Amino acid sequence: METPIGRLEVSVDGVGPAAVLMHSLFVDSRSWDRVRGRLASERTLVAITAPGHGPSGDPGRTYSIHEIAAAALGILDGLAAEKRIPPGPADWVGNALGGHAGILAAAHYPERIRSLITLGAPVQAPTLPFRLQEAAILPARALMGMTGWLRQAIVSVLLSERTRAHDPEAVGYVEECLTASDPRLLGRAIRSLAVRRPDLTGLLPRITAPTVFATGTEHNSWPPELAAEAARLLPHGTAVALPHAAYLLPLEVPEETAQLILRHWSAAEARPERIHTSTQDAGSGTDS
Repeated sequence: METPIGRLEVSVDGVGPAAVLMHSLFVDSRSWDRVRGRLASERTLVAITAPGHGPSGDPGRTYSIHEIAAAALGILDGLAAEKRIPPGPADWVGNALGGHAGILAAAHYPERIRSLITLGAPVQAPTLPFRLQEAAILPARALMGMTGWLRQAIVSVLLSERTRAHDPEAVGYVEECLTASDPRLLGRAIRSLAVRRPDLTGLLPRITAPTVFATGTEHNSWPPELAAEAARLLPHGTAVALPHAAYLLPLEVPEETAQLILRHWSAAEARPERIHTSTQDAGSGTDS
């Protein structure tokens, strides 16, 4: 579908109210494949591939996460006009980059977001060393693409030690995404969405939708204690830590992730006013 930030790949499947699925930086909408079947029985899933990823284009310039959030809502409007999804607010499930866009959508367009789940999406801005490192690496990456050592470094950050050791399909998928990416488009995405990502902490008190901040216990930038601290700033917030995962929760721990999402949707529908802040592990689920 055409958007102000390029032509973006969109897939629609399932039944019931609409739910946005948006993936992490470096991968694409296939990262939801292991949970899609479970979720599609409860929601009409609108999976959006972000600019610079998969077959999606980009605007030929740097862009912001806020622009991605606005583009996603425009996509929902277009699909509703075509009667491909039901009208009304949507649930938003976002992994890393997709979670950042969900936070912006929920904060700035609260009437559009029924519930929010972020997976491995730190709210603090990137550190200065990270910004300087990426500024130094980006030109070389644009010229050479994803070299072997760089692919391995990114895989080691995105996936937990257990996933790397025991899930060759997940490792192969991430490596394929990195190898197949257009260096120019991915470089712009990294510059726009990682290096220039703002601190989102100040937006959290504005989010009125029932929200879960989930993270993997091996996520080195978003440990459970930081997720819990951020969740306490939300009017209706919960923090959850899923063991044996890093960034890509839907890929690494799909069963636990699907259960978490379905429980949150059910709790948000049944008694949203009672959702409050807590931190739990995957075995006990969200608090409501």
